[in-house]
Amino acid sequence: MIYILDGYNIVKQVEQLENKELKVQRDWLIKILIEKKPQGSYKNKILVVFDGKYEVGLQKYCKFKNYNIEVYFTSLNSADDEIKNIVKNAKNKKEIVVVSDDKEVCRFVSYYGAKVLGVKEFLSRINKNVRQKSNTVSQDKMGISFEDMEEINKEIKKYFNI
Repeated sequence: MIYILDGYNIVKQVEQLENKELKVQRDWLIKILIEKKPQGSYKNKILVVFDGKYEVGLQKYCKFKNYNIEVYFTSLNSADDEIKNIVKNAKNKKEIVVVSDDKEVCRFVSYYGAKVLGVKEFLSRINKNVRQKSNTVSQDKMGISFEDMEEINKEIKKYFNI
């Protein structure tokens, strides 16, 4: 399976990410994909599409090869248009799952034979995985605070001299 994620459409629906910088929102999504695997398995390819230009020091396109995740910034097109083009030009459209709540995108990709998964359903996979690991985590929480996540990232950067 190939999951195509409408990146900002997903993170804008996560209450914990409100008023956070875009970089924090993007990093959270990638971290969740790696740690919680809402896509089911690393065998399933993930393409996360973000609107707009990449930031200084960040590539337009990057891969997390070990996790089968690719992140793409659209530059001139919208993420919606890019997702539509990817699906329209794909060889095996029935292998594609698009994660978005944008009605136009959902109708378009469905017309071409791709599956659609709503953002809430996709995010519920994250919550489900968290609840399975610990009964003490409430349904509304993602299992780790952003402060803890940032602290972990600092430690990793220090460890690897990044």
